[in-house]
Amino acid sequence: MKLENLVIKRMCLHEIYKRADDNSIVEPNYSSSLLQLDEKALKAFTGRVVKAFSSEAQCMKMSIRDQTEGSVSATGPQLLSIPDTQFPQYSQSWAELLSQAQTARNIPGGLVVVFEGHVLYPPTPFFAVMKAELHQGFLKKENLQASLVENLFLSPKTKLYKIGIFIKKYTESTSVSNIWDAFVYDSHLTESNRDGAASYFYDKFLGLDVPTNSARQTRFFFTSTTDFIKNLKISEDEKFDLYNCLYSYLKTEKSPTIQVCIFANRFMSPDLGDSYIQYMREHDISESAIIKDLSELKSKLQRRRIKFSHQITLSGTPENVHKFVKVNSIRNEEEGKSWTQIMIQGSVEGQE
Repeated sequence: MKLENLVIKRMCLHEIYKRADDNSIVEPNYSSSLLQLDEKALKAFTGRVVKAFSSEAQCMKMSIRDQTEGSVSATGPQLLSIPDTQFPQYSQSWAELLSQAQTARNIPGGLVVVFEGHVLYPPTPFFAVMKAELHQGFLKKENLQASLVENLFLSPKTKLYKIGIFIKKYTESTSVSNIWDAFVYDSHLTESNRDGAASYFYDKFLGLDVPTNSARQTRFFFTSTTDFIKNLKISEDEKFDLYNCLYSYLKTEKSPTIQVCIFANRFMSPDLGDSYIQYMREHDISESAIIKDLSELKSKLQRRRIKFSHQITLSGTPENVHKFVKVNSIRNEEEGKSWTQIMIQGSVEGQE
């Protein structure tokens, strides 16, 4: 998501700590005044936020679940209108909520940055919160000397921060989820592992859910099917054919939907298809038709890679591998070794 025209009007900083040895909550350190940054510092902070959300692979639109009194989504809109003198005290509740959400002792403390302003065109109100972990670094001094600096945060290369931002929608609805769009940035949030993000931040603290949308369902269909094929007790030749069928089914067929039973019936024997359907059912893959959305599989579907022993890899577009490549396993009984015969329709065009 591009946060164009991001203007931060007010900010406040609080500090939270990891749990004590007995797993009790350590009282946060609250600020009693607004955070005042000079023009250069504010520009740098704004740039960190904009850059974070420019990475589609590490940010996601979430659905708002917790709208109860005292929740972030319920108290956030009031931040936009309260006086400057009340902003620091009002934002303290978010530091308390995050401390409560960090239930494990291995979750580090850090700084809680609460900020609000406007974004996009026309200017649209938003409220946001960032958790930034502290780290060490070195400061270059005169005569090429250096000193260790403690308590650094928001260094551009570390990405030791998480951000939740709520952007207002223009609607007459009274429901929080219909008035605000919620987005989360987390460096652990990737296209291939969106469930690896720190759930305490978006789930327990912000009260958000990862939406069950078509792009996510399509990705789950693909990854679960590849795992099923990978673990089959069949020849590599048969696996090669099944992988080709999967790539073709997702990428080249014109149908707007995909479905477990259709893939099984078209590309598998009855017994294998039954096992596949049961496997997908056990892994909570919808048996109903799924709207095909490949937006989270772009990198996966660009290249088809077949790895062999001895660090040899064959790669190409899924369409060309399916159309022009044949792979057969050959057993040399005299040598007692297995060979793989690769036939490619075409000639050698270059070597390195």
